[in-house]
Amino acid sequence: MNIEERLNEFRQYRYLNSYYTYQDSMNIHGVSRMEIKHSDFLKWLFTPNIDPNLEDLPLRKMLTLIQQKSQGLNGLVAFLKVDLENSVLTYPGNIIEREQYHIDLLISVNIENKKYIFIIENKIGAAVTNDLEDYFKRVEKRWPDACIVKVFLYNYCDKLDMVKVLDNDYIPITYQDVYDCVLKDVNNLAIDLRVRNIIYDYIHCLASFNDDKNYYMITTEEEAKNLKELFRKKQVRAMVKEIVDEQKKYSNNFGIMLQKYNELLDKKDDAELKNWLVKIVSGKEYIIDGGPFNNVAFNGIGELLKEMIVGLLAYGKTIEELDQKLNSLYDNPLFVSAAELGIIRNQGWYVTNNKIFEYKGIIYYVCSSWNKFEYEELKEKINNCDLGVKLI
Repeated sequence: MNIEERLNEFRQYRYLNSYYTYQDSMNIHGVSRMEIKHSDFLKWLFTPNIDPNLEDLPLRKMLTLIQQKSQGLNGLVAFLKVDLENSVLTYPGNIIEREQYHIDLLISVNIENKKYIFIIENKIGAAVTNDLEDYFKRVEKRWPDACIVKVFLYNYCDKLDMVKVLDNDYIPITYQDVYDCVLKDVNNLAIDLRVRNIIYDYIHCLASFNDDKNYYMITTEEEAKNLKELFRKKQVRAMVKEIVDEQKKYSNNFGIMLQKYNELLDKKDDAELKNWLVKIVSGKEYIIDGGPFNNVAFNGIGELLKEMIVGLLAYGKTIEELDQKLNSLYDNPLFVSAAELGIIRNQGWYVTNNKIFEYKGIIYYVCSSWNKFEYEELKEKINNCDLGVKLI
C-alpha cells in the first residue's frame, strides 16, 4: 500500500482529509484569497446584533484582543485602562466603514463617552505597500479629539514589512489570534443557526486556506486535537521518516497536516520528528543548517539567500565581507543595493518577487531568479566561501 492508503486507516487522518476537502462558500466562489472579502466578513461579524444572543459581543471580543496585544505601546494608556467587558459602549453614526480613506476597516466606538477610532489594515499574504502613517493622519484630521488605535491584521508578514508595521505603531494581530479569541467563542454562543453556519463556514475557509507559498491562516482546536493524536502513532511517524529517507510521495492534504503539526510541535518535545518535518513540510526544498541557523527551510532559493544574508548580518558579519565573499561567486552579484540596481544588467533577476532586506538604512535586492538545477552549484560555492554557513 502507498502512504495515502496506509494513512486512511486512521480516523484522525480521515477526519482531517475530509475537512480540508470540504468546499465552503468562499472556496466555491473563488474568493478565499481575496483580502477585501475577508474584510467584508469581519465588517458583518463586528456589527452589533447580528444574532439575538450576541448583541455586541463579537466587537467587544475583538477590542479586548486589540487591548491585550497593545500592552507596552506608547500613546494608548487610556485604552489599556478600559474595562471592555463592563464598560458602556455606544455606536453613534456608522459603526464600521469599509474602504474609508482606503482603510480596510474603520471602527468608530464611544467607550464611556470617549471617542475611539480603530484603524484595521488587513493583509492576506500581500506586501505592505500602503502608506500606514497617511491613514493615521487622515483619521486624526477628521476626529482630532479621538483616541486612534492602529491594527495590522495578517496571516503572514515578511520581516522587513513587520518593521514598517511596528515603526508606525500598528498592533500586529494574526488571524490565529482572531480565531482563538473571537471566532471560536462567538460561534459557540450564537443561537441563530444561520449565523452559526456563516461563522463556521468562515472558520473553515481560514483553516483550509493554503496559498502558493504554503502559508496557512489558522489551526482550529479540533484540527490540533486530531493532528496530535495522528502524529503520536508510531506507524505515522514511520511514514514521515520514509518521506525523508525514501522521497515517498504524499497528497497536498497530508502536506498541510505536516506543516500544521510542525508549527504545533515544540522542538524540545520531539527533536527527531521536528527534524524530519522541517525537511519536508509543504515542499520546502532549500535548507540552511549551520552558523546562526538551525535547520531553517525555505520554498525558494531567493528567499533562502535573503534570510541567510540577514541572519549573517545579525550575527556580526559586515556587508563588506558578504559583498566580498558572496558577490564574488557569480558575475551577477547575489545582492545589490538599490543604487546599484539602476546600473546593473538584468535588473529583472533582482526585482522578481522583491526579495529585499535593509541594512543601515540602505535597501538591498537579492537575486531571486533561480532554477532548481542551479542550486547544487550555488550550495557548493557558498559552503566553501568560509562564512560559517552550510546549505543542505
